Amino acid sequence: MSAVVAQLRMACFWLAVVLPFAYLSLLVSGIDSTAEVQAFLVLLGLNLGTLVVGHGHRSDRSDD
Repeated sequence: MSAVVAQLRMACFWLAVVLPFAYLSLLVSGIDSTAEVQAFLVLLGLNLGTLVVGHGHRSDRSDD
């Protein structure tokens, strides 16, 4: 696996871990406008995408 792919997977993995905190704050404060609904859906879609891409990330370096 190339180093670029490994780094992309690592970044997506950690982004998938952190992103729920962004949309959790939207849910706690309440979604009152169309813009907030759109922001929530974009963050949710981005989180799903990063989950798919980052799923293959391994913290051990045994496969290098």
